Amino acid sequence: MDRFDTQIKNDLNNYLQQNVHVTNENRNKINESIAKKRTPFLITGLTTVMLAITIVAMIGLPVWFQSQNNVILQQTIATISEINLTLKNKLPDDFFPVVEPEEPEKTEEQEETEQNEKQSDTEIEDNEDSPSQNKEEESEETEESPATEQETEEEAKTDAEDEQPSFENVDKAVFIGLVKKYNAMGDHLIVKQGSYKVENYQSKEEYYDFLSSFMTYETAKELWDYRLKEVEDGLEVIPMDGYERFSLEEGYIFGQYSDTEYYINRYQESDLFGGTDMTINFTLRGEAWVISDVIRK
Repeated sequence: MDRFDTQIKNDLNNYLQQNVHVTNENRNKINESIAKKRTPFLITGLTTVMLAITIVAMIGLPVWFQSQNNVILQQTIATISEINLTLKNKLPDDFFPVVEPEEPEKTEEQEETEQNEKQSDTEIEDNEDSPSQNKEEESEETEESPATEQETEEEAKTDAEDEQPSFENVDKAVFIGLVKKYNAMGDHLIVKQGSYKVENYQSKEEYYDFLSSFMTYETAKELWDYRLKEVEDGLEVIPMDGYERFSLEEGYIFGQYSDTEYYINRYQESDLFGGTDMTINFTLRGEAWVISDVIRK
């Protein structure tokens, strides 16, 4: 402190002593108020310090105890393990009881599968144990089998013969002849040149009677009724495309419906009619075979 400050302080004290008079009571009140103001500050400071110490202790002590406990625990475990090893070496092997794990309860399905496996195993063992019995049984079966095989072969042959069309009493050439007559039936109509007038038949019925020599009357009418027209002076042909012939080139087959009904069938193609599945049926009429139907698909 320099001289100037000291001078001011002395002057201030002199002035206060001369002009300001403070009683003891006021002085005590002033000291009390100063003490009261200092007390909360001290309490707050002490509280803060204690709280900080508590937090540090809470954080640090567990770590310290854990490290100490780990050391103690490791030492204890090591000691116990050494004791166990020494006891195990000294005690006999059968001293400690062996506890076997309990087997889980088996379900009904597992029991059934085990029973089936056991049965199959026993059957296999029986088969392996009795080869002589099997050979005897096989020999007996082979002795009986030739007769049964012959019977089955004969039955198969008879069935096959029944399924195949029987042409013993029928000549296929007869059916081929009927097909040729069908293909040429339109050639028997003589049409007058320059017109549609039929010269050799005067009515539809007359022409149908002629066709009935190799086909049924109904079939003839079905094939020609829409192609012919009866007029005042006779019979005329309606102009239209001709009927489709049945090709006798290779590829046709014969079949049988019954003893009195047969058929011939084939698939054929032409520029005019395209692809056609054509069938001609034959029926025995009295002692002669005739065409009973012509089917085009």
